[in-house]
Amino acid sequence: MSDTGWIRGGTVVNDNTVGGDNSWGNPSSAIDGDLETNYSSNLIPGTEYTQYLKVTNFGFNIPFNSIIDKISVQIYQSRYGAGGSEDGYIRLVKDGSLSGDNVADAVIWFHSGYKEWSGDDYSLWGNTFDLEDINNSNFGVAISGYANGSSEDTLGFKISDVQIKVYYTKGETPIIGSKYPLPAFKIIS
Repeated sequence: MSDTGWIRGGTVVNDNTVGGDNSWGNPSSAIDGDLETNYSSNLIPGTEYTQYLKVTNFGFNIPFNSIIDKISVQIYQSRYGAGGSEDGYIRLVKDGSLSGDNVADAVIWFHSGYKEWSGDDYSLWGNTFDLEDINNSNFGVAISGYANGSSEDTLGFKISDVQIKVYYTKGETPIIGSKYPLPAFKIIS
């Protein structure tokens, strides 16, 4: 099995599919790789979801005829303020739309650190993918945080880096012959 290595997205936008008024400030900072000073943040009172932070345009170039085996996502996330914080939704984006299973964990966000979603339980996140889906600039991941504090709490979410790694099996190059015959042609004299 081959993989693409960890690749950062090229486009980040707020997506209110999950609802709410809690959009992310400075979304493009979620892909610049500066873990200390730049981040996309969201400050929420009480018990609410953030909007999705949708990251796409990863620039994958998986070889022709390959089979997609597994997709892993790595996010540098952190929190600040009072109250609890956890994943709200973590979903893949297929051709620009949210797709497949929500693989969010009910695990409290750390003050800072990378968190990875992968594994056999959701290797393709309840989706089917071909290489055109992955190589498409509208493929990516969407992240939403969930504040589970009291109405007096104010909690902030930060995302400083979003990367995806795709595992694939290289397909064989078709060989012209009985299985892949040449089309009929006519010699003109």
